Parts: sequence; C-alpha cells; structure tokens
Amino acid sequence: MSAITRYEGGNYAYNLHTGVAKRYHGRKLTQAILVIALRYARDVLNVNSVHSDENALNLPSLAIYQELGYTQMSGTYSMKKILEQNNSD
Repeated sequence: MSAITRYEGGNYAYNLHTGVAKRYHGRKLTQAILVIALRYARDVLNVNSVHSDENALNLPSLAIYQELGYTQMSGTYSMKKILEQNNSD
C-alpha cells in the first residue's frame, strides 16, 4: 500500500506511507508500489519531485529509496519532548 499526496499550493508530492505486510517482505513489492506512486505523482498530481521522511535506522527502506533515485535532503531532524504527567488532580 502507498499513500501519496500533493498539498494545496505545494509544488511537490509527499509520500505519506508505503508498506507491505511482513509476510511479503523480500519480494520487491515495495519497489513496485513506489514506482506506481511515482508515476501517479508525475502523471496525475503533475509534480516533478516527491518527498518522503524515513527513519535513518531503517537501512532496508533507505536502500530501496536510494535504488529508486531518491537523495537525502539536508537540514531535517525529528525531535520529541516527553512531557511529565501532572498528577496533582
């Protein structure tokens, strides 16, 4: 499955999610799905680039994207803040 969109006013598509059930891993299905999504982005969404956020530790996923010609964009970091629970009811 893949979900790809173009946000209103944007000049690129964004790959929201691509996934294949674990039992189907290793069959090149992710590549096939991404190729279809890229064609959709080009032909239907009418954009010339697609962005995606990937986990830097997910090496298999990164390899697939690199195989399809994606390049790393600089300057993006994901950060989180853990909030302490307020237990004074």
